Parts: sequence; structure tokens; C-alpha cells
Amino acid sequence: MQGARVKTKLPSKTKRKLLSKQQIAAKWAAAAQPNYAIATAKELGLAGTARPRWEITGDYGHQWGSAIHELLEICIKSPQANLRSSALTLAAEYEIGSDRVDELLTTVQSVVQSDIWKRARAASRCFSELPFETSFKDASGKPTIIRGVIDLIFEEPEGWVIVDYKTDDVTEADLPAAVAYYRNQIDEYAQQWHDTTGYQVAENGLYFIRVDSYCNSKSNWSLPAR
Repeated sequence: MQGARVKTKLPSKTKRKLLSKQQIAAKWAAAAQPNYAIATAKELGLAGTARPRWEITGDYGHQWGSAIHELLEICIKSPQANLRSSALTLAAEYEIGSDRVDELLTTVQSVVQSDIWKRARAASRCFSELPFETSFKDASGKPTIIRGVIDLIFEEPEGWVIVDYKTDDVTEADLPAAVAYYRNQIDEYAQQWHDTTGYQVAENGLYFIRVDSYCNSKSNWSLPAR
């Protein structure tokens, strides 16, 4: 005698809920968002500070500063290079004007003759326009990548010295406000360098090129005597 046939009840098909075009677009937009943030060390250092009365505009704006930085980098990395030729190229690239090439060269030469530059050239290790990148996580666990470029950094027996060039069109009277505004930025660079490499930072400073003035942490940010 054959047993009774048992009927198996198949589960009903699950109905899938179709998404609207707007919902699909929203999901794609969310997926495209990075799961990390990016900040510059300069932004972190200057966060919460009020811009002083002067502006980095006009004849000594961003283009001028970029040209000066690049020429100083050439002086460190290729001291035998034809600096006038480089200045002509950069003046054209940044639309400064060939009539200001002599001013570019005179400005760079004043930096090269400064005490801080001589210290850098005599150091055991010296780097110009040195990029760095670090990261940290906020309270939610989201990582933030921090990037920056150190204008001049060199090693002395006491530790590393970090210098940031400032090409702002400041006067002697502006220096106290300028130091107060920028010192957190260079402090941030020093902290990032120490955290990344473990090396001791002995001094970090700001070199205001327009007035040939170097203010630094070692002197407690006091203005140099004239």
C-alpha cells in the first residue's frame, strides 16, 4: 500500500517594492559622497581667526606669492640655475608682467641674504616646499586627511626649524597683528611634522618678506630689533 502523497506548500513570491527615480537618484548621490574629509593644515591653523585689515591682493597677491615661492625653491634645489630665466618664465605664467622681473629677483635676493636662509644652507639637512599628509578620525570615526606644504625646513643640532614665507603687503606696523594671525598656522605645521615623523621641532617661524622680518617661537614671537 502506497503512502499518501504529501503536498508541499510553496512560499508565495515576495513582492519587491520598486523605487522611484528620485529615490534611485538620492541613493546614487549618497553613494558618491566620500566617506572621509580633506583639510589643509593652513585651514586648521587659521580656523576661527579674523582676517586682519590688509588683504593679499593687488600687486602682491596670490600670483606674486606663488612666483616668489617657486623662485626660492629653485634657489634651494638648483642654486646654479639661471634665476633670471626662471623669473621671466614665472612672470609670464602668473601674468605678473615682465616689467616686474627685476623686483622679483631683488625680493628673492633679499631672502637669500637673510640670516634664516644662511642657517638653512648651513644645516645638515634642508628641504624646500616639502609636502606632507596626515590623518585623524573625528568623534564619529570619520577620517580627515590633512595636507600641507612646508616652505622651508632644516635640521640643526637642537632639532628641526620650520619656516613659512609670507609675501603679504604688510608694513612694520602690521607685524604684531600679522604674527598673531599666522602663528597658529605655523604651530599647526610644527605639530603635524612632529606627529608624522617623531622628530623634535626646535623652532618654527614666520618670515615676512616685504619687511625682511623673521619672527619665531624660540624668541617667544617677539619682533626683531631694528
